[in-house]
Amino acid sequence: MKKLIVLFFILFIVIYAKPVLGAETVTKDNFAEPIIKVNDKTYIPNETTITFNPGDNVEIYYKIEPKTDEDAKKIDDRYYYIRTSLEDADVSIDLRYKNGAATLDIEDFSLRVPDADSLDGVASIEIKLTGSIPSITSRLEEKAILWIDVQDAEDRVLPPVTVIIVNPTKFLEDINALKNRLSQIRSEVERLDEMGANTIELSRYIKMASNNITLAESYYNDGEYVKSDKSLKSAENYLNKAESGLNKTEALFLYDQIEEKLDDLKVAIVKLEYLIQQAKNEGKAVVTYEIELAEIKSKYEDILSRSDKVKDYIELEEYYEAKNLANKVLSALEPLNTKVNDMISELKSEALSKPTETPTSEGFSLKLDTKMLTYIGIGVAVIVCGGIAAVAISRWRQRRKWDELR
Repeated sequence: MKKLIVLFFILFIVIYAKPVLGAETVTKDNFAEPIIKVNDKTYIPNETTITFNPGDNVEIYYKIEPKTDEDAKKIDDRYYYIRTSLEDADVSIDLRYKNGAATLDIEDFSLRVPDADSLDGVASIEIKLTGSIPSITSRLEEKAILWIDVQDAEDRVLPPVTVIIVNPTKFLEDINALKNRLSQIRSEVERLDEMGANTIELSRYIKMASNNITLAESYYNDGEYVKSDKSLKSAENYLNKAESGLNKTEALFLYDQIEEKLDDLKVAIVKLEYLIQQAKNEGKAVVTYEIELAEIKSKYEDILSRSDKVKDYIELEEYYEAKNLANKVLSALEPLNTKVNDMISELKSEALSKPTETPTSEGFSLKLDTKMLTYIGIGVAVIVCGGIAAVAISRWRQRRKWDELR
């Protein structure tokens, strides 16, 4: 019998008992636009911008109302939790019902709104919050200084009060730091330009960063901190691009230098090898040169492999690593190129082949004696006499032929 009574009692509670706090989920549509004032100035959520410095005193008035009479009976029966980031905060709340009654049940910034159906629902909840602006480590921060969590409600069912907190000291520190950073990066760009690297894009970043720093400083002096912060962020962005571009530009330039020097070294090695072989063919001692050439070829292959690693770093956009390795490769290339060219000069300075003999008059000289001269004289005389006789006979024949014609 007792068990039956207990069961009946539980069933009665489940069917007839009214749910406790937070029986129905509420949304933004159940609330009218709240009336908000910050230091007696109207605050419109997502529109009004208010700027404070750390330590400034703040007083916030926040009035919550239902949108309709029906909503007045929906927004009750739940907790309203007052949240704040103000320091030394203090809160007072005035809860009014539609029938004019007022109750207050506050505990540690939490308001318990009981069921108000018998009181025609909630008319308004007026919150007054005071405190001071907290300190920040950044130069500027957008921060909520009051927001309200409502039990059994969608997120941010009531708009928060958000302000801009400015740290003037940090602002000036950041402006000066960016100026110094700009100067350092500009010097690096000039250094690369003198080396012969392509710095057109880097110079553009430097110019944009400089313009934004100047603009940010002007806005700061005029008290337009949000605009100043925006310009500083743009300057930081351009300087980051320039700084990243420094490593990329230098890495690409150094890699081009490596390729050029490797090509020069390869040609020099081929030339050296030819000169050594030529000297060897002429019977000269070239063993030392051959040993050194073998060492040079081995070092060349090692440098070639490290050069490929530089290229891999560049393709992976790891420009800092590429730059560091490229400098090491160039440091190894320089003495090797010098050594090969010195060896070529040494071989050229030696007589690599015997000089070709130039024919002289002695090579064509004739040994003439008296008898030979006699024979030559007789021969010449015969030739001369024969020539005279031939001319005489020719003239006699021509005269005879003329006489016959007469």
